[in-house]
Amino acid sequence: MKATTTILAVAILAISPTYAQNNTVDSYIQKGLKENLALKQQNFDLQKASYALKEARGLFYPTLSFRSDYFYSSGGRTVDLPLGDLMNPVYSTLNQLTGTNNFQNIANQKFNLNANDFYDHRLSVTLPLVNAEIYISNKIRKEAINQKQAEVMVYKRSLVKDIKTAYYNSIMATNQIEIFKNAAKLLQENYKLTESRVKNGKALKGNALRILSDINDNQAKLAEAENNLKTANAYLNFLTNTALSDKVAIDTTGFHFSKTQMKTPSFETSGREEITALKSALTQAEYNISLEKASYFPTINTSLNLGYQNNYLKFDPDDRYLTGIVSLKWDLFTGFQTRNRVKIAKTEATSLNTQLDETEKQFQLQLTTATNELDTAEVQFKSAKENLQSLEEYYRETKARYDQGLVLLVELNDAFTQLINGQLAFEQSNTNVLIKLAEVERTAASYQF
Repeated sequence: MKATTTILAVAILAISPTYAQNNTVDSYIQKGLKENLALKQQNFDLQKASYALKEARGLFYPTLSFRSDYFYSSGGRTVDLPLGDLMNPVYSTLNQLTGTNNFQNIANQKFNLNANDFYDHRLSVTLPLVNAEIYISNKIRKEAINQKQAEVMVYKRSLVKDIKTAYYNSIMATNQIEIFKNAAKLLQENYKLTESRVKNGKALKGNALRILSDINDNQAKLAEAENNLKTANAYLNFLTNTALSDKVAIDTTGFHFSKTQMKTPSFETSGREEITALKSALTQAEYNISLEKASYFPTINTSLNLGYQNNYLKFDPDDRYLTGIVSLKWDLFTGFQTRNRVKIAKTEATSLNTQLDETEKQFQLQLTTATNELDTAEVQFKSAKENLQSLEEYYRETKARYDQGLVLLVELNDAFTQLINGQLAFEQSNTNVLIKLAEVERTAASYQF
């Protein structure tokens, strides 16, 4: 009877309504929020978006660069200057008039239009004065950060739900193992009693063989439960970026569901980060329309060049130069490319706006569905709890009557099987209602970080 008392005590403890905050699962949640690899990847993407914003802001600053060009050419177009034909007659006349030979004849000249052995070293400073695309691109990058922050929060909430679910499954598997171990004790007790009755000629040997078969079957179920625990623990360790084989700290505090713990969820969907991300994407799409329209307007840039120009790498003070340029660019016709890009951007914004409306309705449906499923799970839990209490009493009475030889083994086996199934059903319904509660919390985005 000691084993009977043990298994019934475990069951009675299981149905006590003591749902409370579990510090152990909270510690796993915090560890997952800190160490989860997929979440780290999300944060890396957020950092990339932040760097992209800084890159866009850099376009407002001047650009300083050093440039050096060297020109070598051979052949090409030339210009003929008949200097000798023009000046030599004049020089001859001057020599005759002066009676001297001071004015020498010169030859005709030929100049290549391509510069040869010529260098140009310069420092260039460029600054955009009027460029709407730079301003709008900066706003798009800034809004992209808001979208990525919302997406990170979306993953965090899903991670919290997954960790809770994995932890609840670990506890359920642990409790199932305890149920099968206690069942093994009961079966061993029944086997010894039946063996004694067989020896005294009060029972058939087949009864003992039947119990032995139940022992083997229970052992197989125990092995399956142990493997389920390993799988549940491995998944929880995966979510928290821990070695898969590490032992999970099992704490059943607050594991069993109580109606008083459930909060009425809000049907307000505006607080969901998915909506925030979509609104941010819509804002970016609207900015993108303005970005494409900016192509209709001119851009004005200025540049300042300070450098040297000469042949044969000479650096004389007279070779220095300073130039300032203000340039205007205005695309007057681009084959209707800008107009079509604007239409594409408008279509994208319209699509996102429709997706936003649909998503809000989907979330309302999800929350309604999750709440209804939680109500169903609660009813199933209450039924399993009451059923387990009845099965405990039924087994207790049947076992007492079997010990007195008043009922057959088949009745005891039936009561035992119903009790074990009732305990397993209770653990399953209890875990299910807690998982549904976590899903409602996720759907309502009510977890407080």
